[in-house]
Amino acid sequence: MLPSLVATSLARDRFIALLLSGLAALAVLLSAVGVFGVISTEIARRRKEIGIRMLRRRALARAAVGVAGGTALALLLARLMKSLLFGVSA
Repeated sequence: MLPSLVATSLARDRFIALLLSGLAALAVLLSAVGVFGVISTEIARRRKEIGIRMLRRRALARAAVGVAGGTALALLLARLMKSLLFGVSA
């Protein structure tokens, strides 16, 4: 008798707690969907710009490698040519 009386008196509080928990879960889900939508829209707008930046970085890296390799090769060839030519200093 007493357990059923306690269960009956707590039923309203349990229902309110369950309802609020469900609404809180729904709020978290809606906010996650909203954040995803905002981020995906921003990425869609800036996709071209991001691609250009990535391409620029890659091109700068290739140019740096080319300049370093070309300088090293030019110095090496200058020494080789110096030994082949008479009276020329590098």
